[in-house]
Amino acid sequence: MNVGINPKTAAKHDKFVDSYVTDFNGLRAAKEAGFSKKTAGASATRLLKIVQVQDKIKAKVEALTKEAEIDQRWVLEKYKRIAQANIKDYIDPETFAIKSLDELTEEQTYAIKKIKPLKDGGFELELENKFPAIHDLGLYTKILDGEAQGDKTLIINQTINYEGLSEEIIKKYGYNKGSEESICNTESPGKT
Repeated sequence: MNVGINPKTAAKHDKFVDSYVTDFNGLRAAKEAGFSKKTAGASATRLLKIVQVQDKIKAKVEALTKEAEIDQRWVLEKYKRIAQANIKDYIDPETFAIKSLDELTEEQTYAIKKIKPLKDGGFELELENKFPAIHDLGLYTKILDGEAQGDKTLIINQTINYEGLSEEIIKKYGYNKGSEESICNTESPGKT
């Protein structure tokens, strides 16, 4: 219980914390905790600055993480599954049809973002974007740390959406327009 505040306010704080840790959306959590729609945003901002509320959020996240058995190894394994996904593993080489889920390993299914049925009876398959996973793995392993890494280069086997990228950015970071294998220099901007 929060010392120095009335039980009704403490209960609202606790409800805010319980709601907040589900998706870290302060506005929604404040509304669910009983704050008015008009003041929910300001209330969330204020609550998130209170040390006791921060401590409760941290303790709740730690407890949920432990209960769900989520640790660094688990997170790294999930990132690794996404990063290693290869579209060739999802397509039958003879028919070019998408393989059934029964034919895929658990690791392969984890990298699927969406399966959409098509009008012709087929399916459209979309894999998770592997670049964020590769990038975060690079940061975690300190391959990418914002400093120049000499000859280290990150190879990404995916089509890059060039829409909105200037020719200068495409050239600077080594994107090979029109190629499915794009090379991204891991040196930080300004150090090339």
